[in-house]
Amino acid sequence: MFLLFCLTGAPHLVKLLTEGLTGVKLAVETGMAMAAKGIEEHIIKKRKALGI
Repeated sequence: MFLLFCLTGAPHLVKLLTEGLTGVKLAVETGMAMAAKGIEEHIIKKRKALGI
């Protein structure tokens, strides 16, 4: 799924998010519990791929 949005805010943050990050995934979550669950699922998936 691709989302298009307008990014505004602190100039340094906008520059980092629009120019400084390449080859990364950025997940935005409004709830702390859901964010933690997403991070944990990502770590578990990567560990499984590494066999650890």
